[in-house]
Amino acid sequence: MNAKVTPNTDNKVTSDRDTKVTLDRDTKVTPDRNTNVTPDRDTKVTPDKDIKVTLDRDNEVFPGRNAKVTPDRDTKVTPDRDIKVTPDRDTKVTPDRDIKVTPDRDIKVTPDRDTKVTPDRDTKVTPDRDTKVTPDRDTKVTPDRDTKVTPELLH
Repeated sequence: MNAKVTPNTDNKVTSDRDTKVTLDRDTKVTPDRNTNVTPDRDTKVTPDKDIKVTLDRDNEVFPGRNAKVTPDRDTKVTPDRDIKVTPDRDTKVTPDRDIKVTPDRDIKVTPDRDTKVTPDRDTKVTPDRDTKVTPDRDTKVTPDRDTKVTPELLH
């Protein structure tokens, strides 16, 4: 009540020390606190309150606190966390790890090692050693010695 008020031509309130300025005895105005807070609470919050949450506290002014919390946390945050995040983690990551990686390791690698390597080693190596080496030594050496030596001695 000791502050001096000097009105300008633009109807702006200026004080000496930025203290509380009393325009009337009934209304106290702090230009830093009330002018910034009251329009933000009334103009920005009331459309959100009136449209979605008006019946929280019997149509009082306080549903503004509930109007910000209830629609933003319940309707906006819950679907973003539950609907978008849960299917991305569950449906996309689980089939990529289970369906794509498991058949590539089990189906492609296992038959390639078992089917191609096992017959190549068994089929090609075993007949080549047994069939070619054994008859070549037995068939060529035995008749050549017997056939060449026996006719020469007989003739």
